[in-house]
Amino acid sequence: MSDGGSPAVPADSVLRVRQSAQLRIGTARIGVMVAGPRHGVPTARLLVRADDGRHAQSDVEVGQRVGLFDEGELELVGVEGGRDPKEKSAVLVRHVPHRP
Repeated sequence: MSDGGSPAVPADSVLRVRQSAQLRIGTARIGVMVAGPRHGVPTARLLVRADDGRHAQSDVEVGQRVGLFDEGELELVGVEGGRDPKEKSAVLVRHVPHRP
């Protein structure tokens, strides 16, 4: 288990996170604020917050990475619509830990 009580995220695993949901990786919480095409490009607006109060908001296109402060980076692998009419959009992300 990670510090926040969430299951540990295996490195290089691709995870699906719905819009308005949060993912915890170590001391970083990642919120998916918006997910969908922007000017025809699959994009997500992510809010990254560290337990020590640091935070950053980023608009990320598929293939780009966002820093997770002391927890490495998060790569946006894909953006997809909801699986049914009531479900919100989601992102596919991969955790890239710091390499020693």
